[in-house]
Amino acid sequence: MQRRKSIEKNSPQKAEVEPLIAKEAPKPKDVVKSLPFIGSPEGEGYVPKKQLFFVKLALDLFCHAGIAAMCICVTMDLVLFALPIHLLYYVLGESFFRNAMSVLIDWTTSCVLCIPFSWCRSGVYIQEVDWIENKMKAGNSLVLANHGSRIDWIIGIYVGFHGRTHQRVGFVCEGLIQYMPIVGWYRKLVCEDCFVMRSFKQDAKRITDNVESFHRTNTTRMIFLSPEGVVCDYGERDLKYINDCRQFCTEQGYEPFDYVLTPRYKGLTCLSKHIVHEMLNGKKGELMSTTIAYSRGGKLLNSKLLYTYPARQHADLYTIYQGILGEPTNMHLHINVMPPFDEDSDIKSIMMKDYERKNELLKHFHKHGHYPDPESYIHIPPNHFLLNTLFAMHFVVLFGLASLFGKAQTMLNICIGVFSLITFCHTIGNLINGGTSMESVPFETGIKSILIKFMAKHSQHKSKATDGDKFA
Repeated sequence: MQRRKSIEKNSPQKAEVEPLIAKEAPKPKDVVKSLPFIGSPEGEGYVPKKQLFFVKLALDLFCHAGIAAMCICVTMDLVLFALPIHLLYYVLGESFFRNAMSVLIDWTTSCVLCIPFSWCRSGVYIQEVDWIENKMKAGNSLVLANHGSRIDWIIGIYVGFHGRTHQRVGFVCEGLIQYMPIVGWYRKLVCEDCFVMRSFKQDAKRITDNVESFHRTNTTRMIFLSPEGVVCDYGERDLKYINDCRQFCTEQGYEPFDYVLTPRYKGLTCLSKHIVHEMLNGKKGELMSTTIAYSRGGKLLNSKLLYTYPARQHADLYTIYQGILGEPTNMHLHINVMPPFDEDSDIKSIMMKDYERKNELLKHFHKHGHYPDPESYIHIPPNHFLLNTLFAMHFVVLFGLASLFGKAQTMLNICIGVFSLITFCHTIGNLINGGTSMESVPFETGIKSILIKFMAKHSQHKSKATDGDKFA
């Protein structure tokens, strides 16, 4: 197969991007190169076309079924537990509400982590494990991570769930997520994440109110966010944004970042109150910068921004579920402890230097298949027994209650319906989006693809109308 080529242009004065998308050479007629989840990512093994079709079909059905199972469990927890707790909020108060929801989150987390990490063998590798367990989880913490995939939130949950102490994990994420069916609703109603509709700066009040609400009840948590704010795919708008970020680096006196976008730094001070509050009370909150590399078969998935598929891939739910048939998707976390921000901090310079460091780390991983000093990274295995037991108990409770009321067949039909809906929604979204899956949470590929298509058409019509006014 023809060697993959970058479409980047290097210039010491100005970084520009050609609005082109590189394509791979045609496949041989008699055989098709192995899919990323079968055999070596370099394609050393070949699969005949007929077998490949059935293997891919089976894999797609498994992914749909696994995501459907997660949705069913989360829906049960929303209906049976979260809604009654919300009603008791007005009777027993805010502290009871937070403690009860923290217990519920621990119970639900197994449904999110079981299949990717226990069944599909995704691995998490971290240095500074003792520091995470003894320092970070001792109180509030703020984690600033690169946006290398669509499932960064799952890494945050895994780190919070792992070890002797389970820590509640909250996220700062785009506002659209809270409207996504089931998991999005759960993040809104149960986890009380911070949803950013515009920017950190413009949404500062909403974020501050959220942080202060948790301070009132002395509920500790880890807040996880990606200052880059967006994931860029392979379209013209994506390439334009990548080029704008590279140009910004040049203007600020940095070499253009090849592996990360420039961070959004305005308004980050309001998030630092999450940990500064504890410091004022004699405790030390922790600020941590994390660089996450996603790999499969030793190859970096979140590689150079100007590479195209499959040289650069944004892992999503379907990516990690594909590990059931071959190479799992692994996550490698490099930890860097930072001093907390304050009003006098030059956050712009701090964040740009931090992202320059992240870029160099990912560059090293891309070249060598690991971070510097690879012996310091420890595999954090999942608790298979706990994850599978809690996951199975969800279905025992679900069908036990259904059988008690004589509705077992109805519940089975509902499960089949959820599977069918997941399959239909993802398939349609995949077709609309040119084969790119965007499943950070269930249903997102379908819903977001339709919204992007609608917004693009609306933008075209508006542009034509404006042009007509110009020359009228």
